[in-house]
Formats: sequence, C-alpha cells, structure tokens
Amino acid sequence: MLMNACSYIVAAFAIVQACLLSTMGYIYLQIEKNNDQTVLVYTDLAVPGDSSSAETVRKTVAEHDNANLMTHLTSQLFQIALMAFLNYQFGYLRPMLLQCVLSPRQFMSTQIYRVYISKEIVVGNLTRPWRTSSPLT
Repeated sequence: MLMNACSYIVAAFAIVQACLLSTMGYIYLQIEKNNDQTVLVYTDLAVPGDSSSAETVRKTVAEHDNANLMTHLTSQLFQIALMAFLNYQFGYLRPMLLQCVLSPRQFMSTQIYRVYISKEIVVGNLTRPWRTSSPLT
C-alpha cells in the first residue's frame, strides 16, 4: 500500500515533533544530572514595562533551567495540538509542513538548547537569567 503525499507530510511532522520532544527530554535529564545549585537573584517584572510590579526572585540554576524548559515544552505541545486540529478539522497541510522546518529551527536558537546540546560557553546572552523575548517583538 502506497502512502500519498498527505500521509508523508503527517508522518514527517510526527517524526520531527518526536525528535524535538525527545531532545527536550534529554535536556531535562542533563539538567537533573548537573543539578547546579548556584543561586540566581534577579528582579522580575510581573507586567512588562511596569516597574512597580517588580519582584525579587531567588532560584537555583537547575530550577531556572527547568522552568525555561517547561515553557518551551508547553509551547511545543500547543503547536502540536493546533496543527493536529487544523489537519483533522480542515485538512490543512501547509502549516504542518512549515512546522516541520520552523519548529526545530526555532528550538535550536534557544538558550537552553545552546547550553545543553551545543555545549556553548555560558557568556554574553547565555548568562542566566535568560530574558524571554515577546513573540510580538
């Protein structure tokens, strides 16, 4: 039985997402293995641009990295759910095909990937705490 082009796109999407999720699992294991207990103290703005909502945060590097990884994981799971809905409900394949390329590219540019997978030296913009960029900027 031959698969048509639509099935290939769905299979490619599933493989790419499985690879991304397994990479996130590997990073989680590396965070737990390193278990860096260095304390980070920084000021976090609850509302961006409002300095009156600033609060001082104390976290270890391991807690900070786990929180950052969970943010990326929930974002990835939302993308998977959205693509599955668009494909199932409307039969859209182009967004799924684009996500096969854009999701890995986007994750490979994150600080957590660069520190734990690319093994880049933690200097410059890789020093913690990492700033979260707004998707609208």
